[in-house]
Amino acid sequence: MNSKIVTTVFLIAYLAMLPVWLMNVTIEQAIAFYFMYWFMCDFIQSLFLHRWASHNLWNPPVWWQYVASTLGTLALVGSPIGWAAWHRTHHYHVDTERDPHSPNHKSWLYIVFKYKWHGAETKRAVDRLRNKWFAYLHNHEVPIVILGNLIIFAVLPFQWFLTLWALPVAFMVFNTNFFVNVLLHKSGKPIDSPWLWPILFSETHHGSHHDKPKLSYTKLDPAGWIITKLGWAK
Repeated sequence: MNSKIVTTVFLIAYLAMLPVWLMNVTIEQAIAFYFMYWFMCDFIQSLFLHRWASHNLWNPPVWWQYVASTLGTLALVGSPIGWAAWHRTHHYHVDTERDPHSPNHKSWLYIVFKYKWHGAETKRAVDRLRNKWFAYLHNHEVPIVILGNLIIFAVLPFQWFLTLWALPVAFMVFNTNFFVNVLLHKSGKPIDSPWLWPILFSETHHGSHHDKPKLSYTKLDPAGWIITKLGWAK
């Protein structure tokens, strides 16, 4: 069994749990879900995997590299090695046939649900391959994902498991792949769409990012503001 199948099965299973959560959700749980969704989207996927692992736009301390890379792997989006290789390949071949997820050449269903099938040129992530912990996560992704998610399921009450983990993870994967990789690519060109901020947060300026990657494009970037205040920005 490989990581492509495992992560896709978990994603579909988590999305299928949405009706159960909606039937029992409280206001407190809705707020907690949105906070956790923002944290996973902005801190783990965008700030760490995208803006650091792929683009080296800030300086996370080593302890945070260990924490964030582990959370990213557990959350079905892969290690910094896989993410950097995949995303750098996307930048290098943007909206061509060699782009891992161009909507000009692949269906939205493929881009969203087969995101781990997206091609990547591993040579573009040599800097991340040198990190032994990243390599461990990358090489053992399947048991880490299965065991880690089962432990989280066992520890949390079911409704809170959906609130704090399963649905934030599922929505992060679905929304970033659908809204960023599909909708924010129009007529063969990446575009900005600030009105999507409540869903994508700092990833709304996708066209500007392709023109010139930088840490922040707007003052409405809580994650970027926090790491700047912590002294971790370049």
